[in-house]
Amino acid sequence: MSQVSLLPLVVLGLSFTNHVAAAPKSIVEITGHIARDTLWSADHIYVVTGEIHVRAGVQLVISDHSTILIKNGDYPTPAGNVTGKSALIFDSGSQLTARTVYLKAGGADNNIAAYADNAGVSFLGSASIAEKDKLAVTFTTRPSRFSADALYASYLGHADSLRPAESAATKDDDAGDDIDAINIIAVTGSEWEIGELHSQYSGDDGVDIENSDLTLRDLTVTTPNEDGVNITSSRVSITGSLVIAMTSTGADDRDIFDMEWDDGRPFLRLMRNCKVDITGVFGDEMTMISDDLPQPRGEDAYSFDGRLRSGQTYIYAHGD
Repeated sequence: MSQVSLLPLVVLGLSFTNHVAAAPKSIVEITGHIARDTLWSADHIYVVTGEIHVRAGVQLVISDHSTILIKNGDYPTPAGNVTGKSALIFDSGSQLTARTVYLKAGGADNNIAAYADNAGVSFLGSASIAEKDKLAVTFTTRPSRFSADALYASYLGHADSLRPAESAATKDDDAGDDIDAINIIAVTGSEWEIGELHSQYSGDDGVDIENSDLTLRDLTVTTPNEDGVNITSSRVSITGSLVIAMTSTGADDRDIFDMEWDDGRPFLRLMRNCKVDITGVFGDEMTMISDDLPQPRGEDAYSFDGRLRSGQTYIYAHGD
């Protein structure tokens, strides 16, 4: 059963007519796994403290325009915590029902933080075998179901870090690993009904999709610490708009797309009339078939802002 605690939080808002402050909201701190059907109300701000799982067979309903904070810092407990951070993880067979949700990093005082030191949000499907950042998915008979109009994520994820006495050659691969903001693992189209994903200022990649097959209406990634979108052994279609702005952060090895071939060819399809606005380095070892987008040239800066008038665009990774 999930454990919650209530703390006061005053959110001030001004009316254009009478300048009356909005009703205060309270903090609801989530410290235990969600093991029964639960409603999160927009009247509260929810702070996910530690690695919190929505268990199989459980539905989490989130009211429209709710705010969820994923608390920054190290949280090695409870037992079974594989990320060592705070995270909201939808296990295989779980359900999300929402409209518009805001997911932000949380500070020590349960305030909104402007830096990423958490394990973000993860959606685990049920239709294939996959593992990412120690989150494992196996075939199950109970499908997941994730339904929302739009998710807006800010400062989620965690950057690579070295302990003081470590070097890149000697560090433990499991210590300080980077974690992406939004992770989608082994999710099929019948399980995925989230229309829009928006990720800004992620600690690592903005969105990571692994061993999945799904369609998005709109995908926006702004100023990730590393790559914009990572697609591993997945087939992703976008129908409405793709916006990726790789604003300089000072970090190296940052591409618009990072595609990896582990269990099959990764594949991105942009549908006709899709709005595309991408800026950065395109990414290497990929092929693009398009009558609208110019072909990338290695590691040169790439930019395109327009609509796909001629037809679909296909981007996929080279085979081994």
